[in-house]
Amino acid sequence: MVVVLVLAVTVVAAVRSGLALPARLILVVEELLLVLIIMEVFATVLASLRGARFMLEPFLLDGVIAVVRHILSIVIRLAVVESPGEAWTRLVELGVDAFVVLALIGALALNRWSLRRTAED
Repeated sequence: MVVVLVLAVTVVAAVRSGLALPARLILVVEELLLVLIIMEVFATVLASLRGARFMLEPFLLDGVIAVVRHILSIVIRLAVVESPGEAWTRLVELGVDAFVVLALIGALALNRWSLRRTAED
C-alpha cells in the first residue's frame, strides 16, 4: 500500500517537474529504488527482532541498490554540467561508485561462498 502511494506521489511530482522525459523516468526509478532500500532494511530488522539469524546479504544488496541509485543521480547531473571541472568531479564520483559496486558484489559473492562452505561442513 505504501509503495503504491509513494509511486503515485513520485509520478505526480515527475509530471509536474520541468525536467525532460529521460530525467523524469530516472527520478521515478530513483524513488522506487529508495522505497526498495527502505523496505529491505525494514524487513531485515523486523526479522532480527523476531529472533531470526542475522543475515548480511540483505544489507549488501541494499548497499548495491543505494550505490546504483547514486549512479543514476550522477548521470542526471552529468546531463546538465555547467563547467569542465564539474564534469570531471562527476566522472571521478562515478568511478568511485563503480568501485564500490564491485566491492559490494565481491563481498556478496564471498558471503554466499562462506554460507555454502558452512552448510557443507
